[in-house]
Amino acid sequence: MRDPNNKNAETLGVGGAIYKRKWQQFGQLEDLHESLSFYRAAFERNRQQDMGYGGINAAFILDVLANRARLIAQRSGTSLNEAKRLQKEATELRQQIAELISTQLAEDQNLDKENLF
Repeated sequence: MRDPNNKNAETLGVGGAIYKRKWQQFGQLEDLHESLSFYRAAFERNRQQDMGYGGINAAFILDVLANRARLIAQRSGTSLNEAKRLQKEATELRQQIAELISTQLAEDQNLDKENLF
């Protein structure tokens, strides 16, 4: 799955889900970053197949990381720059997903809400 030529969004999304579940079970930050990497790859390498699934999961993980960075900055009295950067990235990703889905719906009249979700 780590093959940079892998464009199968479903396979990449499963990789993201596995690492997200590992993070939920064991709390290892490395697993969260691995999950983010897989979900991003699913969205970026094959947006048509992904249809926002990997992207929205990547945005969620960016939110989690931003929240952690925000809490650490508040406790330590350091800059919130990293938290802001992660949150901005999550917001931009959601905007890309919204544009993608709007475009797909406009281009393919056979798609409807049932097929997207």
